[in-house]
Amino acid sequence: MTKEDQIDKYRNKVIENELHLSNDTEINNLKFVDELNVNILSLDLCPFIQFKEVSKSLQQLVVMNSQIENISGIEHMTQLLVLAFPWNNISDIFLLHYLSSLHELYLTQNQISDIQILYNLQNLQILYLDENKISDISSLKMLLNLKQLVLSKNNISDIQPLRNLLQLISLSLGNNNISNISSLSKLVDLTE
Repeated sequence: MTKEDQIDKYRNKVIENELHLSNDTEINNLKFVDELNVNILSLDLCPFIQFKEVSKSLQQLVVMNSQIENISGIEHMTQLLVLAFPWNNISDIFLLHYLSSLHELYLTQNQISDIQILYNLQNLQILYLDENKISDISSLKMLLNLKQLVLSKNNISDIQPLRNLLQLISLSLGNNNISNISSLSKLVDLTE
């Protein structure tokens, strides 16, 4: 089945185990895709920069286990609601601050240590940052719409910034350096 057939079959969704894009024509065939879900994305071009046309309509992008280090070009995907880059090698997430429409962000098991730019993503409801190198979570205090937050397996010791995230119903903080959880006492809706 060709890539074009799959786009038609899934009504603007491309779901592939492995997708290899090697030229502009193949990328432009994705122009009307709303959802791109790929376990392994292989790009012979500079990652994401060639996705400018695709980015106008793309609402969901999932790229797992693809050894991605650079997310240049992602800033053009301003319609994204869901972004997932788990199991990659991303360390710099500065360009995510352009994606203020994001509702869900999954960055499990990368190389991220600085998350200060996340303060701008006020629409986030789900945030997965487990298995990274994060110690400072002060920027999360601005994410008042968060319902689910996963920060396990980082270097976090101070969880005070979470104290006013009253919408949280699920919070995972295991395997950090946390000794005091009293700041979570106001989070009465937590179920997990």
